[in-house]
Amino acid sequence: MFVHDRMSKLFEYAMANLSVDLNAPSPWVPPCDVYETATSFTMKVEAPGLDLADIVLEINDNVVTVVGARKRERKISDENYLRIERNYGRFMRRFILPCMVNENAVSVTLSDGLLTVKISKKENHGKAAPVEIKVE
Repeated sequence: MFVHDRMSKLFEYAMANLSVDLNAPSPWVPPCDVYETATSFTMKVEAPGLDLADIVLEINDNVVTVVGARKRERKISDENYLRIERNYGRFMRRFILPCMVNENAVSVTLSDGLLTVKISKKENHGKAAPVEIKVE
């Protein structure tokens, strides 16, 4: 799983930083942590300046997608920016989990700029049942 995680992160980084116009703002890819216990997965996504209304959570089998958007603050006419480093706009994070999850057992909180999504694993954890093969 380590190689898959590294390749996924590398691909996300490459796609997020791909831009034809070098002066265009780079897409926002908020940092996140994903961990599991015996019964659930938890995702913690940095989302400062967002409300829950700005975020969409989709769960399909073992794939969890978090989509959101952060709006740029209204520019004041007499401001002259010397540096703009905060990212704005749409973001998407997709997590492929190692087993099936229960779409009906999800809790979502947003506190102090941290989005926490906790999803219970399905009872059988999506593992295939062993099949006995008869040898003749």
